[in-house]
Order: sequence, then structure tokens, then C-alpha cells
Amino acid sequence: MVDPVTFSAGAQGDWEIGPMVAVIGGGLPPARRLSMFESPATSHGQTWQLRGVISNARYATATELKQLAAVSPPLGRPEATLAALIPIRKSETWWSMGQDERRAIFED
Repeated sequence: MVDPVTFSAGAQGDWEIGPMVAVIGGGLPPARRLSMFESPATSHGQTWQLRGVISNARYATATELKQLAAVSPPLGRPEATLAALIPIRKSETWWSMGQDERRAIFED
């Protein structure tokens, strides 16, 4: 089961956006704040939105999933003040690569 999620950036939002660095491609337009919705969200003056699904588990081994579950506290807690968002557009080229090739990109 994959859950839909929307990251919405603009002048308002739950989190402050720090430095944004594009590795490949033009990158996203600058924005000050970011919110995450665990369902499709509509655009109301946001600078940009990223829509996708929570499916990071497909890139982890069973051992890694157990290790992550043991140390991963939930989002939304007061001490959670920093995060990294790595948007990746998954094209036909992406899906034509082997799982080991896709994982190597994340590990780099």
C-alpha cells in the first residue's frame, strides 16, 4: 500500500526552508516555508508542490527496515526541527535501471 503525500512550498508552512541545492536539472523555485499533507492537496498560492507516494521502503533491505523502525521517531514532534527533502522525478529511464543502480544513486 502506498500513501499519497504532497509537499507544498510558499510563504506559509509548518517548516522553514533552508538552502536549496540542485544536483541535476534546474532545481525548484525559491520558497520560504514548507508543509506536508498525507493526501492530495490543492494549490492556494504556493510556489511549488511535489506530489508522490511514501514508498521509501522499496529501497531498503529487511535489516535496514528493522534498524530504521527501532530509531525513527514520528514526524511532528517539537524537537524535529531539521529535515532533508530530495525530490526525484522518476522517468522511464529511472525505472529501466536495475534496483542496484537506483540504490547506488541514493547512496552517493
